[in-house]
Amino acid sequence: MFGNFKSLFFKNKEKFLLICFGISYRLMLHFFLFDKINLENDSESYQILANRIAHSSLLGYGGERTLGYPLLLFLAGNSFKVAVFYQHILGIISSVFWYKTFQIFNFSNRNSLLIVLFMQSFLNVFFFETSILVESLTLFVFSLVFYLLSNNYIENKKFKIDFLMSFLLGYLTLIKPFFAFIAFVIYGFIVLKDFKFQHIINRRSIVLFFSLLAYFGTSYFNKMNTGSFTSTTFFGYNLAQNCVYFAENGPKKYEWIGTPYAKHRDLILKKNINQSVAMAIWDTYYSGAFNEKNLTFSELSNEMAKYAVETIKNNPKKYLKQVLTKSWLYFWKPTISMDETRLNSENKKKFFFGYWFVQRKFLNVFKYGFLLLVPFYVYTFLKNKKITTEIIIVAIVFGASVLQGLITFGTNSRYSFPFEFLMFLIVFVFVKNHFRFLQNYSIKQHKKL
Repeated sequence: MFGNFKSLFFKNKEKFLLICFGISYRLMLHFFLFDKINLENDSESYQILANRIAHSSLLGYGGERTLGYPLLLFLAGNSFKVAVFYQHILGIISSVFWYKTFQIFNFSNRNSLLIVLFMQSFLNVFFFETSILVESLTLFVFSLVFYLLSNNYIENKKFKIDFLMSFLLGYLTLIKPFFAFIAFVIYGFIVLKDFKFQHIINRRSIVLFFSLLAYFGTSYFNKMNTGSFTSTTFFGYNLAQNCVYFAENGPKKYEWIGTPYAKHRDLILKKNINQSVAMAIWDTYYSGAFNEKNLTFSELSNEMAKYAVETIKNNPKKYLKQVLTKSWLYFWKPTISMDETRLNSENKKKFFFGYWFVQRKFLNVFKYGFLLLVPFYVYTFLKNKKITTEIIIVAIVFGASVLQGLITFGTNSRYSFPFEFLMFLIVFVFVKNHFRFLQNYSIKQHKKL
């Protein structure tokens, strides 16, 4: 369905230029700006699981991570340098699929090229590729999924396309279990088209298969290893992060969690240091405040989850206020995986801060532009009762922003990074379809070609 390799990547000069730019731009940034690998707090835990995969020693694993990203590290021989090389290659391939996706939306070859070159030039794309984090791999799989989706997927009649979509969505779930919801949104639109009750379960339900298998298979595997049926044993801690601003207002039986948690929150706020208050639960954990309970990491995660659920129930207004004013809003903030202190000259720092400052403003325009378009696409869908690729993308992106706001607090802006190219797509499609001067310009470009 993608055709042969040569036609996919070298059929026209635009694709060739896109690949050349992708290679040269990354080499230039490595040479002039940043030639290191960026390691975050999460990086080591991915490496640990990759080592276990390499030695076939998954039994007894604590369940902190899912297999998706560690598989890439395993294929890289657990070498961070090789993994970053792979991520650069995946980033360049992703740009080709962005280009082809814009073509599906009737952008000319030239306009598609210029837009994708613009999108590829953003520093956060490069720096996530140089980081040992899931975001670049997620973006690559997203690029394939939404290329398929844009290519008239809802009308698809071929089992192999549904199988491929299901596999990609299942792998997304292995990378980050949060993404399991995407398969259900897509299947929901499949069912909604020509809706009949007897067709709620149909042959295309295969699209759900690998996501369900990945999510429940991982949870069952963790149950065998840790006794907890959960996709990751970080889940309870992540859920508890939602309680940070009202940590002490939980049930009395969980004072042993809430009291030290609130103490460490207040320490962060009092020091006014460059640390997210969402990390208070981890400061509490590493301080040894829970040691007297003599619980394993996964057992404590279960207790954290119970504490979080009951504390949120006791404080619904405070929870919703936090979701609306912090967690959900943070999703729309541009983010970059970069430790500025590792830039080894003042000139590099000036360039980085200046370039990223300008790019952040552009990202804000497109992100908030997308957000402003959500009511328009919802209204158009309700009015015309027509399922389009645009409304599916809007539903997935906006749904992701709401879901992540409800279930996590702390790294919300990282959730939005893989969705950014979709926000660009929707804004550009809207402008092309509703501003006549661009329609005329696009027609002229087609004629020249």
